[in-house]
Amino acid sequence: MNRVVITGLGIYSCIGKNLDDVRDSLYLGKSGVILDPARKEFGYRSGLTGFVERPALKGILDRRARIMLPEQGEFALWQRWKR
Repeated sequence: MNRVVITGLGIYSCIGKNLDDVRDSLYLGKSGVILDPARKEFGYRSGLTGFVERPALKGILDRRARIMLPEQGEFALWQRWKR
């Protein structure tokens, strides 16, 4: 049996980096979709994608820790650190 523990509520998406930003974007009808030319060059039929800015962890972690941390870990750490 797998267990899950939910420790809080957070969001980091193409329409906002926290709950308030996401709520405001939804009310205003803001889209986080962009046209990315790199996708077309890679061979996708559409260049449309959701753009999610990577968190800036330079002042939080040292260089070695940032290099070893996977991308999904960056988002999780940023959410945890911002609380």
